[in-house]
Amino acid sequence: MSSSLTILHVDTALDWRGGQAQVEALVHGLAERGHRSVVVTPPGSRLAERLGNAHDLAEPVGFAGSDGLVSPSGGWRIAFNTTRGEWDWLAARRLRQIAVATRPDVLHAHSALAHAMVWLGCAGRMDVPMVVSRRVDFPVGGNWLSRRKYRHPAFYYLAISSAIRGVLIQGGVPSDRIFLVPSGVDPAKFTYRTDRSAARRMLGIGDGEFLVINVAALVDHKDQATLVRAAEIALREMPSLRFIVLGEGELRPELEAQIVQAGLGDRVRLLGFRNDVEACLAASDLFVLSSHLEGMCTSLLDAMLMEKPIVATRAGGVPDVVVDGETGLLVGIRQHEDLAAAIVRLARDTELRMRLAAAGARRVREHFTIGRTVELTLDAYRRALQRRAET
Repeated sequence: MSSSLTILHVDTALDWRGGQAQVEALVHGLAERGHRSVVVTPPGSRLAERLGNAHDLAEPVGFAGSDGLVSPSGGWRIAFNTTRGEWDWLAARRLRQIAVATRPDVLHAHSALAHAMVWLGCAGRMDVPMVVSRRVDFPVGGNWLSRRKYRHPAFYYLAISSAIRGVLIQGGVPSDRIFLVPSGVDPAKFTYRTDRSAARRMLGIGDGEFLVINVAALVDHKDQATLVRAAEIALREMPSLRFIVLGEGELRPELEAQIVQAGLGDRVRLLGFRNDVEACLAASDLFVLSSHLEGMCTSLLDAMLMEKPIVATRAGGVPDVVVDGETGLLVGIRQHEDLAAAIVRLARDTELRMRLAAAGARRVREHFTIGRTVELTLDAYRRALQRRAET
């Protein structure tokens, strides 16, 4: 087994969310450790844009008819491939051509759609381990095709939380083909020098106001509807509370209507996607996560790094990160009254906020850094390679 590996990564998203941030960080981390990556992504994706900008990619290279880009350092290449759905046989065939041309040691699918593409195009046709990052705690489908895909002997799974590992086992995946690899963040991503007063003025937050922040896409499983209901209750007890949500998504019109109907005015604001997350976190007093389904939220890790106290739901992998009463407060999913009570409790208890925030930052730095994620991923690659060699 070669000490230097070539990994073919497949990510099908055009937009930028936590999963794409993890792919970008993993590719950087692998390159720093002497491993090569080929990243297959749709043309115009944010992932391609960010990897391209990072290394000033110049000349195109061919991958079996696909245009691509190569970094001058040789640390990674980008190949373009678009899929129109889970059963896009043409996209699967193009992926196999790219894989044959690049001869990877491991194929790594970073989404459910990428998993399907790798299974259709490469399973049974290439004698390499195929790794799937599972980032969501949705149940595994019970139909025949789903069982075939998930139980194929070439596939191994990186579960980002113990809850997701449990979901995979319930879906019929053998436990010895599942590796626990938590998501990680880079502690150096923040300057930790933001002028808090200036950041609060920028957001229109007064000196006597207590700012609660949520950073998440406006989609069903993030459940900001429960957060808005909790805000309505909490504001009756503490009118000085203010709430902001950073993120975009298809539920914006519904949430805006809910805020108006509740008469919350500008006390609960949806600020959309922001590039100044550090400043917004620095301005805040409390981070709240209201998800009813959650693999592991890297925005939660970011807030803990910034030493923000946490109130979160017991969704998916959140309890792997937030230890109730030690690094934050946990409440049940869709329990808006309990969520409101926890928010008010921390808003009134400065000493508890400080204790939870300090413990949370220590926990992230010890257990949830991107460096640890890269090392655990490499260990999973090597174990999968060893097992494939033994079969």
